Amino acid sequence: MCAYQRRSSPGLDPTALRGLLRPPHDTDHLVDQVRAHLELHDGYLAFSGGKDSLVALHLARQADPNVPVCFFDDGLAYPETYTYIADLTAAWNLNLAAIRSPKSTLEILVADGSWSHHRTVHARNSLMSNKITKPATIAHQRYGPGLIWGLRADESEARRRMFTASIASGTPGSCHRTDETTTFSPVWNWGSDQIWGHIARYEIPVNPVYEKLRRLGAPTHAQRVSSLLDAGHLELGRMVWLKRGWPELYQVLVDALPRAAEYA
Repeated sequence: MCAYQRRSSPGLDPTALRGLLRPPHDTDHLVDQVRAHLELHDGYLAFSGGKDSLVALHLARQADPNVPVCFFDDGLAYPETYTYIADLTAAWNLNLAAIRSPKSTLEILVADGSWSHHRTVHARNSLMSNKITKPATIAHQRYGPGLIWGLRADESEARRRMFTASIASGTPGSCHRTDETTTFSPVWNWGSDQIWGHIARYEIPVNPVYEKLRRLGAPTHAQRVSSLLDAGHLELGRMVWLKRGWPELYQVLVDALPRAAEYA
């Protein structure tokens, strides 16, 4: 195990230990499913730098070591995430493409107006379109209509319904979308503890933002490594942890978006 892997290991935290105590998934079968999906649809793997897409990546690389990997950059990832993805790309020799959003998320939130105490007219910009849809269109044009990702059913009611429908259609974990994209998540029915157990079992290097959030006291449900701020999950204390752990970045955001301070 290389030095980078030792520094980035999740360690023997309680969540990882619970995952290690559970029977592991049949990963050989999952790798076969990923391989079949890529052979049928081509496409790419969406990698956010988070734990779920990390496990999906670990499985996908066993199916195809050269699988295209795309990181959608909205300009507001944690600094550690950029370094982590660069280090992981070098360590694993990833076939990685970083695709920038047309605008930064911060630009869109400033233009929206609702984050200011003085503006009342809201811009009609879609964060989802800018952050996901448009970069994904570029990725699909390059690599094909298939998509491997790390979505899990237990993360939201909408995802639970989506994956329940995939079972009914006879393709568990796979969804066919109206834009002709076919997606597959090899971890769709995993719990968070199983994700951490897999990471610990295989000593997979993990984004250091998780460990920093744990040290700051963030509860498990608030340990997220997506954008610094994207108008979501603010009720989970996102700005509180940002203020404690990344005070300079926090100040940049509240200078641009004064009402963000209300969540800290």
